[in-house]
Amino acid sequence: MILLALVWHMHQPPYGDPATGRPALPWARLHALRDYWGMGALLEEAPPGVAVTVDFSGSCLDQVEAAAAGAQDRLLELSLRRPDSLSGRERAELALEATRGNPMFLARRAPRLAELKRRVDSGESLSEQDLLDAQVLGALAWVHPIRVEAEPAIRALAAKGRGFTLGQRDALLGRLDRALGEVVPLWARLAREGRAELAAAPQFHPILPLLLEPARARESLPDRPLPARWKGAPEDAGEHLSRVVSSHARRFGAPPAGLWPSEGAISPEVVEPAVAWGFRWMASGEEVLERSLSAPLRDQPDGEVQGPDLLYRPWRVRGPAGGEILVLFRERLLSDLISFSYAKEASEAAAAGDLLGRLRRLRDRSGSETWLVTVVLDGENAWETYPEHGVRFLRTLYRGLAAEPGIRAVRVSDAIANGPEPRILPRLHTGSWIRGDLAIWAGHREDLAAWDLLADAREACRGCADPGAAAAAREALLAAEASDWFWWYGDEFQTPDRPVFDRLFRAYLAAAWRAAGKPVPEAVFEPIGPAPPPRHEPPTGPPPVRVDGRDGGYPEWGLAGTYRPEDDLPGLEPEPPEVKALRFGAGPEGVFLRVDLPGPAGPAIEAGLELEVRIRVPGGEPLRYRLGGGAPGGARFAAGEVLEAMVPWPEVPAPARAEFSILLLEKGAVRDRLPRAGWLPVSRAEGSDDWAA
Repeated sequence: MILLALVWHMHQPPYGDPATGRPALPWARLHALRDYWGMGALLEEAPPGVAVTVDFSGSCLDQVEAAAAGAQDRLLELSLRRPDSLSGRERAELALEATRGNPMFLARRAPRLAELKRRVDSGESLSEQDLLDAQVLGALAWVHPIRVEAEPAIRALAAKGRGFTLGQRDALLGRLDRALGEVVPLWARLAREGRAELAAAPQFHPILPLLLEPARARESLPDRPLPARWKGAPEDAGEHLSRVVSSHARRFGAPPAGLWPSEGAISPEVVEPAVAWGFRWMASGEEVLERSLSAPLRDQPDGEVQGPDLLYRPWRVRGPAGGEILVLFRERLLSDLISFSYAKEASEAAAAGDLLGRLRRLRDRSGSETWLVTVVLDGENAWETYPEHGVRFLRTLYRGLAAEPGIRAVRVSDAIANGPEPRILPRLHTGSWIRGDLAIWAGHREDLAAWDLLADAREACRGCADPGAAAAAREALLAAEASDWFWWYGDEFQTPDRPVFDRLFRAYLAAAWRAAGKPVPEAVFEPIGPAPPPRHEPPTGPPPVRVDGRDGGYPEWGLAGTYRPEDDLPGLEPEPPEVKALRFGAGPEGVFLRVDLPGPAGPAIEAGLELEVRIRVPGGEPLRYRLGGGAPGGARFAAGEVLEAMVPWPEVPAPARAEFSILLLEKGAVRDRLPRAGWLPVSRAEGSDDWAA
């Protein structure tokens, strides 16, 4: 007998910009429309007797609820606008954001959207009808196929494919807005009916072992340095668990019995807070069990499990203080086949048939014994590369499981109650589902830098006397502990959103410092790791600038380059915003800058505002010019209507290429950095006034 515990994992990091409250990325809303609802709809139509387990992080549910209540990310905001009201910058932004997604999926699902994506990628501008089509098709791409099948109005739009009207767009977006409110009630109903067990992941999805006892990472990373200043935050681990327990109780009417620790990362210390907050079971990766037993479970990576009585059962694990919990270990091969391999098959039904065949062979091997096979994988991202978004795969799988004798798809708690007797695991290795270690989150110099910044912020917030300020600082620190920020540091993974993840992590740190009433350190304003070129308009000619603090208008600055913070990536905005625009250009003498503040620059400088310009040869050490009452080192500076400055070129042979950034300071504390990430480039041509940027 095989008891199959399918565990679908759903989580999102906290995307809300702490300065503005607006979601910096749309993924929580989009996945709610497609996968969070669609996975429930597929289970609802499955034959009786098929049950699964789904774990949600509290942060994921919070953002789904906020989206249902009207929170608008930038993509949604642009999608609701009339195309003829969009500026050139906004048109380009809409075209880029609406056509993001897996190219294969776009080509299958919306050929017109794939066409627009190719045109956007080639730099072609789009017409107003193109933009309207992008608004509609960009939304349709995130509608689950089940809803397209079930709702004639949406099906008709999908079939039309192009040439949409404003009325059709507004009707679609209105319907999807209402659909966001269907996610939580659907899963609550499935849980009441016994079709789903609702497990949990910690509130903001932190790596619990690194919160509880970071030195434990040494077990699997003996030759790598660990964070120098981060010593752990055990009380934070308990709060991440307590919050998600309260979240489930409020939304679903009952606390969760099961815990998927973020990324399956566990350690002996994780047992105690899990037990304290009422969890009866948790799960991790097969590799963690192998390392705990100091014995391989397979003779080759894709081979059969040689110790089925070891992997296919729960284990009883005791924590340092005596707490006990049951731990299940993820069947790596089956989970990874669904996650990474079956999507490459031309037929989803054939892929499901392969999985059913593997389960039959396990059933036949089990004989008279009962084996508990635990399959855990991402329930939101895995399906994007499937030919039919996993619909045919899951329908075939669920029907096959219902019809197959000796194989039952059950909730984890039911599998534990009716499965093999738990054994005692004498030693629990510290690790995650990925290679059985914590290298993704603590194995790269960028990870270490992030943990040290987090340690500094946490130390700065200790002893905050004002209860409201202390609560705000703590909220920001908890959000900064999310595993997703650390996932993208280092060179293991790549995403176009990496700069936004980095920006959000540092924005939460800045929010914690500000809530504690302390100046934000300069290091928090600096990107961790490589930063992309900032979005800006390059100069078109040399600026005939007189550094006098007067607004010389077009004659002086008309050919200059322009950087506007509002055009750049979200996150780390000061409160209130300090700079409307930074204009810049260069000539043989040096680099000219103009900073446009919300009000006149002169009074701001008199009140203590300072400007620091940093200029360097790319990759070199920057020269720093602190400009206030004087202008050191050959630099010039003036503050009146606007703030103007000139800083000389670094002393390298011409032609020279340089890059610069600026800091705005108040009483020595950094208020803002421009650009928000990276450096702005400038260059000059040798022996002439010609230059470029």
